[in-house]
Amino acid sequence: MKHLLIIVLTIFQFSFAYSQPPGGGGGQRGGGQRGGQSGQNKPPQQNNEKKAIEIININDAAGLITYDIDEVIKESKVKKTAEKGLMTQLIAEYNKEIGKIEKANKIKLETIELTSREKQQAAIEKNDHKKLMEIGKNINEELHPIRMEVMEAEKVLNTKIEKSFSEKINKKWSQYFEKQKEANQPKLPKEDENKPDFDANRNNPMQ
Repeated sequence: MKHLLIIVLTIFQFSFAYSQPPGGGGGQRGGGQRGGQSGQNKPPQQNNEKKAIEIININDAAGLITYDIDEVIKESKVKKTAEKGLMTQLIAEYNKEIGKIEKANKIKLETIELTSREKQQAAIEKNDHKKLMEIGKNINEELHPIRMEVMEAEKVLNTKIEKSFSEKINKKWSQYFEKQKEANQPKLPKEDENKPDFDANRNNPMQ
């Protein structure tokens, strides 16, 4: 089902987030724009293809995501050279702080990544949706302290931007920030949504 990935990640509803292959460190918010016509010429049956269940990316689930500086400047409508320099500095400081948090929790993140991956794969093989949700809940609890550190870093960044830039830039930044946060966090499915389609995973085995 097209909502199966959302359902698997339901337990990870939190205030920010983001997607990169597991084990590759923190991801980056923003980035290249997808082609606007992708999928338009696909046959109807391909547009409705079922997605395979994906293993949860632990770094993304913990919120260890950095920003693309050039995109922040563009989306926040920062025009003046001096302001561009200041925004670059603030985002670079934030990205550096996220890197420190990731490094300080490296062993814990790798341990959660390894143990949760094995458990998720076992649950998927057994078509055990209840077990997948239980695993997600446990991971959510383990990652909570790291998420709190990230939230504090976000708070510092937002405060500095608010104090350093005009109301117009702050509004654009806030819109961009919320948009990225929304795009990178799991959505809570409706209670009547179907369970994930495990057969789709068998047709597209995970690496």
